[in-house]
Amino acid sequence: LVEKLQDAGINAADLKKLKDAGFNTSQSIVFAMRKDLLSIKGLSDQKVDKIIEAARKSTDAGFVTCSQLVVRQKNRFQISTGASKLDQMLGGGVESCSITEFFGEFRCGKTQLCHSLAVMAQLPPNMGGANG
Repeated sequence: LVEKLQDAGINAADLKKLKDAGFNTSQSIVFAMRKDLLSIKGLSDQKVDKIIEAARKSTDAGFVTCSQLVVRQKNRFQISTGASKLDQMLGGGVESCSITEFFGEFRCGKTQLCHSLAVMAQLPPNMGGANG
């Protein structure tokens, strides 16, 4: 909550102004446009910069550096579907650490594909799996 920002040196009067303007969490401040924060009466450029910096430090907003993203990408792998043409269409199989949605008509094989993926995930990597 916004009250955590008081520990970072933001005064209570400024926190009240933020809450009155609808900014109740640190994350709402991080994702807000700077001009929206500047439009709050009584907050100067310097105060807004200080508030944004304190909010970023107090919350994990999901932002990562490029080098962190590269490390995450290196840890990803593909799980084979068991059908080479489908794997080819998917760019090597179903990617780990991501959401893949399969959709289609009734009885077209979506459930069978999911069961196959569950089995394939248990296989060793040299067989297209994820090693359980």
